[in-house]
Amino acid sequence: MTTVHSKWMEDNAPDEDVVISTRTRVARNFAGIPFPHMMNEEQAERVIHQVEEASRRLAADPELGTMGVLRVNYLPPLEREVLVAKHLISPALAKESKPTAVLVRRDEAVSIMVDEEDHLRIQ
Repeated sequence: MTTVHSKWMEDNAPDEDVVISTRTRVARNFAGIPFPHMMNEEQAERVIHQVEEASRRLAADPELGTMGVLRVNYLPPLEREVLVAKHLISPALAKESKPTAVLVRRDEAVSIMVDEEDHLRIQ
């Protein structure tokens, strides 16, 4: 099972006494696929599969970098809570039981929620 760990959680992290955060979100949806609240499980899985494929193709992009894929609906509640606390997923995504996922860049500066309110929520 994948664990979630951030540099700022370590002892003696750089600037450990300072926390500055900003966030920008962009929502996108796929043509021809119902919005997540109207999708069946097969459609939700298809969106996740397409996003995983795109992520593999973009892995060589130095600005985006390699992104790990976590299937949120398979994670235990505590790991979901940690992702919410880190603002990598929303509380709504953490509560979902249907197929959902999040792609997280290694430095956790970028995450992409899959099948939340929109097909993609990039932040």
